[in-house]
Amino acid sequence: MYTGYSNASLTRNYLTNYQYPYITYNKTYYDGYHIISEQVNPYREEVRLHGTDAVQNLPMSTTEDKQYIYVDTLYRVAEMQFQEETSKYGFDLFKYRISDNTLASSEEYPPNENYYQKYKGLLNISFLGLPMFASKNHWYGADDYWMQQVDIYDESGTHKQVANSYDEVVLVLEPKSGATFEATLFLQSSVYL
Repeated sequence: MYTGYSNASLTRNYLTNYQYPYITYNKTYYDGYHIISEQVNPYREEVRLHGTDAVQNLPMSTTEDKQYIYVDTLYRVAEMQFQEETSKYGFDLFKYRISDNTLASSEEYPPNENYYQKYKGLLNISFLGLPMFASKNHWYGADDYWMQQVDIYDESGTHKQVANSYDEVVLVLEPKSGATFEATLFLQSSVYL
């Protein structure tokens, strides 16, 4: 990560991961003789590593600035889209949500073809070995088709859960310092059968 010593806008931005300047993941396989483990690119083209860990963001932010976070468990850089100005405990804050482009299908947003992203609202992480997808909880923002396939209940199994704004991925930051005031990253993983 950059320290921000020479450029404050790069504070806590990712520089490399496993010594690579682009997104990689640990691919382990058996070649018939040995177990091999290597860092490989999961996408059609290399994706440069950028964005923060969501602890520190762009200082002196305006509502026009784009914020990016790197979610290392999903191997994706997520663009955060400005939603509204808010205040809490006397601080003026900016609230962001994950951008529509990040979760769009490749049909809606052609650059997502690089991520093999066929379905709206579902990040394809099948390169990990299973036909696995990540989405907002309860498929919030995904095609209605997915919500109609499965009924989701709470932990007790008695109350049906439906998608609502509480399932949103949110970043609230103090714009002058870029410090994160609040962050929620509720994600659901689904295996396609």
